[in-house]
Amino acid sequence: MDRRKFYFKKRIRQGDLVVAQIYYSNLEFKEKRPAIVISNDNFNSGNQNVILVPLTKSIRGEDPSLIIATEDLSFGRLKNVSVIRIDKIVGLHKDIIERVVGRVKDPILEAILNKTRKILEK
Repeated sequence: MDRRKFYFKKRIRQGDLVVAQIYYSNLEFKEKRPAIVISNDNFNSGNQNVILVPLTKSIRGEDPSLIIATEDLSFGRLKNVSVIRIDKIVGLHKDIIERVVGRVKDPILEAILNKTRKILEK
């Protein structure tokens, strides 16, 4: 692995909007799609994996999910208004992540983390 790629993989941060190959829940098909890193920076720097929530452009009004648009990013852009699929939490090896394309604003990240906590609570 060249130095730039190594540095990129080590620098993935909570709140980053990334593009990665993500498998469907049946594990038969995978698709390149945007996702938001929800694992914290300590976890990300010390592990080969990160925890993500994928985005989809299919708005179905399912709960728990959040709508996100380009104005919710501190940098980068989304091609479409999208839904953050909080119910589809995914762990991926950093090598599967192709690139960082943006970063969500802090209030959006907090909303994602709060909804994630709600589905994991006892």
